[in-house]
Amino acid sequence: MKIFGELKLNKKQAVFVITILISLGLVLISYETFNMSPPLLPGYPGDAFYPRLVIGFTAIWCIVILARGWRSEHQENAELRSSNEFSFHAGEFLSVTIAVLAYALLLKPLGFEISTFLFLFFLLYPRMQKGVASGLTWSIILSIVTILLLWAIFGFGLKVQLPVKFLPLYIY
Repeated sequence: MKIFGELKLNKKQAVFVITILISLGLVLISYETFNMSPPLLPGYPGDAFYPRLVIGFTAIWCIVILARGWRSEHQENAELRSSNEFSFHAGEFLSVTIAVLAYALLLKPLGFEISTFLFLFFLLYPRMQKGVASGLTWSIILSIVTILLLWAIFGFGLKVQLPVKFLPLYIY
């Protein structure tokens, strides 16, 4: 079902613009890390350490993407550049955006398990290429396995308390 139609863009130009926008966002987020509380003890990394680590890692990939695009721009011929397009489906973008916002709003009232299951199922089911029953089954299985993996990683590995309703709160 196409709500808004599709927009065709040159792939290289779109990747360049998106990478520049992400880089600008990284600069703004990096600035915000200077407002975080300083380390409490000597040798303690402080609240800004992990956000800066993620920002630095993302910035490295932005640089790699921009460098590859700049280098390949000089190596390709004009025919390949004109045929190198991708389409942007506004309806799909809007539906995923609404799903992310709904997930953020429903996480606390419904709990981690239900809201994550609904979010993953909503994203996976329409994209399954098999028959209706098989796509439904795989969407349910993948959603449940992902919930259990995330719960275990955050609980065991990171000792983060998730807003769970059915799974045990503490798993030490």
